[in-house]
Amino acid sequence: EPDVLVLDIIMPHLDGLAVLERLRESQLKKQPNVIMLTAFGQEDVTKKAVDLGASYFILKPFDMENLVGHIRQVSGNGSQLTHRAPSSQSSVLRPQPESPKKNLDASITTIIHEIGVPAHIKGYLYLREAISMVYNDIELLGSITKVLYPDIAKKFNTTASRVERAIRHAIEVAWSRGNI
Repeated sequence: EPDVLVLDIIMPHLDGLAVLERLRESQLKKQPNVIMLTAFGQEDVTKKAVDLGASYFILKPFDMENLVGHIRQVSGNGSQLTHRAPSSQSSVLRPQPESPKKNLDASITTIIHEIGVPAHIKGYLYLREAISMVYNDIELLGSITKVLYPDIAKKFNTTASRVERAIRHAIEVAWSRGNI
């Protein structure tokens, strides 16, 4: 069983918050200390991550020696740390300018979490991909079932009808939670 897990908030198939949710539901005897890597420091996302068990946050880009130090610190004492905002006293480095792609992914992830789509369902992944694709090519809105769903299906090795069904389910779940 791991002592420390280094986890990025934005990942291709399952984001960091979903991993934390699954980790929390797991039957591990001892939960590992989790260090979250993030390109953005939005309070609602960091609060949710802390609620799910994250021990520490490091803003990207970061110095590798800094990460190693935090891994040693977190694994050495095993105590729960709280989120520290970047400051001159903090060992978390201030982020340098981010790439537009990372900003877009971060914004999409935040919005999907805010409306209440659970990260563990497939529709979440497909919806995130669909939003990104439409952002980059608005013309896709005119051909959702003919182009968008088949393109997503190809990327995730599934069928267009399964993509559509999963996205519908994700929207229904979010709707039932009342955040839309």
